Amino acid sequence: MRRGSCANARLFLRGVVRWDTAAAFGVLLEAASRTLFAIHEACRAELQGMFERAIGVVHEELPRVASRWPEVASGIRSEVRELFEPGFAWRRRQELQHYPRYLKALSVRMERLLENPAKDAQRQATLDSLRARCRQEAGRLTSAQHSRLRFLLSEFQVSLFAPTLRTAEKVSPQRIEDFLASLDPPRDAAGA
Repeated sequence: MRRGSCANARLFLRGVVRWDTAAAFGVLLEAASRTLFAIHEACRAELQGMFERAIGVVHEELPRVASRWPEVASGIRSEVRELFEPGFAWRRRQELQHYPRYLKALSVRMERLLENPAKDAQRQATLDSLRARCRQEAGRLTSAQHSRLRFLLSEFQVSLFAPTLRTAEKVSPQRIEDFLASLDPPRDAAGA
């Protein structure tokens, strides 16, 4: 491939370079193919790293706590399953950049659980209460609102169980409640 092919493709996309000849179009097509292949390979490598980390969490780290705290182990398995639900790479593509931190947060939680199980139980009760509140509102959420709520809950979970990892944005039960309150009223209440 010629050195300037990618630059030519970018110029073409901005309307600066024309592709009115077969040769020019061929150069642009080759550049686009190589660029897409590179993007594909980078995404594949990133996803492979996430899968390997998830396998490590479930098969290497989780057994250390599973016998003493089966309910926590079950919850962590469910969280990993939800993160990697079929189609996750497309449906949750905006969140993928946060997956390594979410998986690390699960590891930190297990480490901290070994040190203070009572505190973990308190944090889990707080999270469960907030999740129950969110489930009440789930039926009236659009897909985008549901994604936003899922993101806020994931970040809140990081703030509870692995605060040293920091969150992508400020999050608290009150901020989540504010988000829910900002939504349109339920359909039957709107017509009243």
